[in-house]
Amino acid sequence: MWGNKSDKEKIPFIVNEGTIYDKHHILRVLSTLESVAYFEIVDKKVVNRGEGQVLRVCLSSEDPTLFLKGMIHINVNSFNYLQVKNLSGRTVFELHSDKRVIKLIPIERPRTVSAEEDDFMRKLSNLGIASKEDFKDLDDQIFLSDEWFNN
Repeated sequence: MWGNKSDKEKIPFIVNEGTIYDKHHILRVLSTLESVAYFEIVDKKVVNRGEGQVLRVCLSSEDPTLFLKGMIHINVNSFNYLQVKNLSGRTVFELHSDKRVIKLIPIERPRTVSAEEDDFMRKLSNLGIASKEDFKDLDDQIFLSDEWFNN
């Protein structure tokens, strides 16, 4: 029964930033991720970084957490809690364990250019109408500052 005020206060309510301890809630939040940049931080130093697709998020006593060849499998049981932060206008998901922090930053995957589109861009470039640089989407780039690692 939710009539007791202390029961209502136990329900997490997070808007944009906060800390999540319940493993099922962490599973639900991370399951929405697709393409991410990731950073493994040990003793406040980045020891690994890369990009990948979050293919699986589970809550298991047996499955490992894997960051291999652009494929990411996250076992929520590998971590103690999740911190969600808003840094420089971007959402950062920080998975904390006893020895490391994994920072996940959602990114837009670059769109694959078809042969027809590439040919069209080459023709425009040859005509002096536009260059290939005019077609690049700068929003897909991640600009990192010390703020991302010191918070």
